[in-house]
Amino acid sequence: MTDLNPKLHGVHHTAFPTWKPKETVEFYRDVMGLKPIHAITAKGWGRDVHPDFVHFFFEAGENSAIAFFYYIGTEEMAEPAGPRGYLGMARHTSWTVESEEELEDWKARLEAKGVKISEEVQHEVIRSLYFRDPNGYPLEISLTTRAPDGRDAADAELTLQAMIETFADGPNADTTTIEDMWRRKGELVAEASPNEAARIMPALFILDVPEFAPLVAFAENAEGLDVTARGDYRKIHGDTEIIIPRAATGLGQAVWFGILVGGFEGRIAEFSDTKLVISP
Repeated sequence: MTDLNPKLHGVHHTAFPTWKPKETVEFYRDVMGLKPIHAITAKGWGRDVHPDFVHFFFEAGENSAIAFFYYIGTEEMAEPAGPRGYLGMARHTSWTVESEEELEDWKARLEAKGVKISEEVQHEVIRSLYFRDPNGYPLEISLTTRAPDGRDAADAELTLQAMIETFADGPNADTTTIEDMWRRKGELVAEASPNEAARIMPALFILDVPEFAPLVAFAENAEGLDVTARGDYRKIHGDTEIIIPRAATGLGQAVWFGILVGGFEGRIAEFSDTKLVISP
């Protein structure tokens, strides 16, 4: 039975854009002492007008988080560009619900009150409803579908290190891209297992967590691909090209465009809504 008076259970996270990735990490992690708990990197979530980005989260106490978007290759804006567009979406508050039923109840309540749900998205570790207040400000209600653990925290640290080493502070769009960061991330993951005999290219590193399990299962059964364990990661590699059709993995768009978060070796020949190709 639908409950049209569901409860919220505190703030899940607040989010902001940053153009100073190195200083932001050092302030919140090293000065404020907040633990990095999760990091997402994505090829613009598949949208032509959306820049590539790193989305990283710090634990803020009482099961809440503070998050930042670093939009690669963009120039800092002195003032917010309003509630629309990707920068407007970056500044938002998300509230927590504790069950699938509560999330569905909130969807039903909002729709009954005439509020348009613009999106319902399954991300890596949360499922979210997106909508706006009367001012156009973006709001979110989130259900944690898998609590980030030590694997995510360690992976986030490597992502932040790769981000800082690649971009430092400030955009350099002419020479540095998200692919450079993903390649550096792959090197950091490989360096964590120094006893491996020979590095096979091309390769894709996948964190061993449930949301990426369909991708690993595809690779384990695909001709010409092999999967080996690398600590908390699975290394997908092939002798020639790695070709992964999205349809064969069943991954939703938000997770699909973040599958390179673990890093890679080789060259990205194609990365679209339907296919990923990594060449030597």
